[in-house]
Amino acid sequence: MRKAAPLLAALAFCALACPDTLGQPCPPGTTSAGQFNVTLTLLQQANNCLITDDGDGGPADGSLGAAKQMFTGTLCSGLIDGGPHLLLAVAQRGNRDSVLGPDGGFLFSSTSTSVQNTVCRCPLDIQETIAGNLFGPPSGITPDSDGGLSNVVSIGGTLIDRVTASTDAGHCSCNVPCALNYNLQAPKL
Repeated sequence: MRKAAPLLAALAFCALACPDTLGQPCPPGTTSAGQFNVTLTLLQQANNCLITDDGDGGPADGSLGAAKQMFTGTLCSGLIDGGPHLLLAVAQRGNRDSVLGPDGGFLFSSTSTSVQNTVCRCPLDIQETIAGNLFGPPSGITPDSDGGLSNVVSIGGTLIDRVTASTDAGHCSCNVPCALNYNLQAPKL
């Protein structure tokens, strides 16, 4: 069975981040709501991405997702286009932002096309969706006058990477189309 870590790095949180790195300020117009210890736990689903042809004659049932991933992220918030927005900063990843719902809900969505050098041996298109809620005191999450969020204590939700072969893919050694489904939990540090 081949190791799937290189593809996983390209999939889960393909580009999740503010344009800064941890320890630096959030982008102009936003403030930090704190650092969070993010844990992604792979959910076993019928449509999980698997290696179906490892090319080495070994078992062709390797999952593309790691059972558990952990890292630190910074939540940034601010008023963008007149409304509260969130940005999630994870070191060495790309940008993600979302409107903040009145119930503390968010939806980050992105698409990466023709991702090269994958363990599937073909270029892949990846649509990533991160949906969930911010949690705080019983009184709820309330943005400050500048859009900051000083009372967030944790983040919960799901991360789903929907994976398809690019139009120019040729043969893929994975069961595309498929998905990687994760439970996301992130208490504040």
